[in-house]
Amino acid sequence: MKDTPPFPALADRTTGDYNGRAFAFGTHMADTFNGELLAVAENVLNNATEAYQDALAAEESAASAKADAESAARDAATAASAPGTNATSTTSMALGLGTKTFTLVQAGKLFGKGNTVTVAAPTGDNWMAGPITSFNPTAGEMTVNVTNISGSGTFTDWRISLAGAAGLTGVVNELRANNVASASTVNLTAATGNLVHITGTTTITAFTLASGAERSVIFDGALTLTNGAGLLLPGAANIVTAAGDRALVRGDSNGAIVTHYQRASGLPVVGGVISKEYVSPDQVIVNSASVTFTHGLGTLPKLMQGYLRCVVAYSGYVVGDVIPVANTSSGNFSWGRITSSQIQMRFNSGVTAGADGSNPFGPGYPDANWRFFIEAFA
Repeated sequence: MKDTPPFPALADRTTGDYNGRAFAFGTHMADTFNGELLAVAENVLNNATEAYQDALAAEESAASAKADAESAARDAATAASAPGTNATSTTSMALGLGTKTFTLVQAGKLFGKGNTVTVAAPTGDNWMAGPITSFNPTAGEMTVNVTNISGSGTFTDWRISLAGAAGLTGVVNELRANNVASASTVNLTAATGNLVHITGTTTITAFTLASGAERSVIFDGALTLTNGAGLLLPGAANIVTAAGDRALVRGDSNGAIVTHYQRASGLPVVGGVISKEYVSPDQVIVNSASVTFTHGLGTLPKLMQGYLRCVVAYSGYVVGDVIPVANTSSGNFSWGRITSSQIQMRFNSGVTAGADGSNPFGPGYPDANWRFFIEAFA
């Protein structure tokens, strides 16, 4: 833009420059300034038009983005509700075996009773799987008998999907459950693993176990298993357990069944001539002393035997060596009163060894080196 000539001042009249300067100013305004002003106005108009067009384009982009977002939301909702064998649930549930009931977020799903489903949490390798035992598609209520789990914890965000029946490949490692205390009724369904140690000595009359489920049980002490409607035992007879005895228990609609029982001693449970065993504590050998043993066999022993156990090495014997000894009325020891709960016996006079180690048990058995015990069978 060219500089504008100065407008004439009144003082220019006296010098005769007024008219010339007025002419220069007027000419500039008519010939130059007006054109420049029009150019500026046109440029402003062009800029305004471009800005308006940009605003229209931005508005169209925003509308398109909004439409895309709404479409994505609809797609997500559709994905959550289709196909009919995928669903979500916000039911708070801890990972574990047994019956679990979930309320689905979506109604009208196509799951069916007997279908195997996987119920997975979104974090880590945490999931449960098992067959559907009941399903209400209208209410979205699904009950699953969980037979397989991975991980642990409680979650409120589950993804439920149809799965094929679980197959076995490779090694199957069963979980060892927390110990369970003995009680009249022991709940094995709630056990935290498949291998369960039962502690205590309370008599057990029933096991709670879901039909078809199975648990391996180890008894840590002596207690009585009572045969009955809630606990079906081999031979339909009660069993007195011993530490280390093992049982395989399977749930059935009519109650729990012990399908296999193994004694730690190796003796048969039922059906054999000998099925129970008692071993007494070691006894110090004392002349003419009477001893009563409480055997707990529940019946008269069929067989009894006395033994000497080496406790101090002597003359070729080492600690732990055991030798049987006979009972006679005039020799080593004699049996007394025998009942279904107790055995009485008596060391005979002169049974304590002399300095040469001789005694009715035989020469070479000094009493300080040996202890006496009995074993009884029923």
